[in-house]
This record gives sequence, structure tokens and C-alpha cells, in this order.
Amino acid sequence: METEMYWCGIKSTPLGIWNYWDSRFRNSAIGMQQEVAIKSFLSVHPAVVRQDAVYLYGRKYRSVDLINTGIFDRIARSGVIEVDVYVLTMCVRHIWVEVGGTLFELDFVTTQRTVEGDRDISLRDLQSLDALRRKSQTALRNEIPAIHQFHDDRFKEDTGEECKGGVRRIGRPPKSASAQRDADDYDDFEVKPNE
Repeated sequence: METEMYWCGIKSTPLGIWNYWDSRFRNSAIGMQQEVAIKSFLSVHPAVVRQDAVYLYGRKYRSVDLINTGIFDRIARSGVIEVDVYVLTMCVRHIWVEVGGTLFELDFVTTQRTVEGDRDISLRDLQSLDALRRKSQTALRNEIPAIHQFHDDRFKEDTGEECKGGVRRIGRPPKSASAQRDADDYDDFEVKPNE
């Protein structure tokens, strides 16, 4: 540091020195708008906009400004929109998405179960986690028909009837005298809250 910096009360940190020379217009930095910097230096990755949030490799992102654009209302009708998002590869806590020519910064949506270290993971870790999640879902998807068949067979073994063998009748219940008696009998056996 130079003596003049001490007279001005500059902190002896890199930021303090930078701010001192920057206030005197003595730097070689080139000013850049934030949108241009984001589009120039961040990597682009595919994401999906669903009814409640933007999903990047299975992780939810949302912001109040994006909600106010009404994009989620449009998606409620059409289903899913594929978009490109700008990502800082070192940490995917925030992403940027362009909607209608405007860039929006989206924050990671945390849940009650989110551990503190899970917020700040790298893009590579997020991609690995997404691959593991998809592999697990695929294994479960292959087991679901067998699980349903097991429970259907168990129901038939216990009751002697098909699990889904009932008949669904559309419309109002009958108002005949026998139906009224059945309803009264049911009401007689039902426990009243005051009793």
C-alpha cells in the first residue's frame, strides 16, 4: 500500500485497494452489464419448466419475479416447457433463465429435510445425484407391477373375490325403502360425538 492510501483510511485488503484505484478511474477493467456477463461466462444447460417450478437435473428452482410473469399458469394448460438455463458450474444454488427476453435469477427451493451442505453443490455433483435418482426410479418402476400382482393375489386368497371385481354404479344412491332402512341401521351403530 502507498502512503496516500493510509491517509485516505483505506483498508489493507485487496478489495479496499481495488476500490481506491477504481474510485480514481485507474483500473483496466471493462464494465459489463449483468445480462451480458451471465450469457458470456455461465454455461448453458437444459431444464424443464413445470407447474410449480423450474427443474434442473431434478432440483427445483423458483423466484417471485418468475411467478409474477404468469409462466406457471400457461404451463398448467400445456404441461411442460423445455428451456435453457445459465448455470455457474461451481455452485448451483442459483440459476438464470430467460423468459420473454428478460433474465430471471432463480433460487434453489429448500424443503424441511434439506441439509445445510446440500444447498451448495457443484453442477457435476448435481448431475451425479440426478443419475442415481433416475437409476433408483427405474429399478422401482420395474418392481411396481409385481407388487400390485402380489397384493391382488393376496386379496383373492383372503376373500375369494377378485381385487378389482366390483361394479361401479354411476349416479346417486337409491332412495328406496330398503336403502333407507340400511342407512338407518348404519346410523344406529355409528358412534355419536356427544355420547
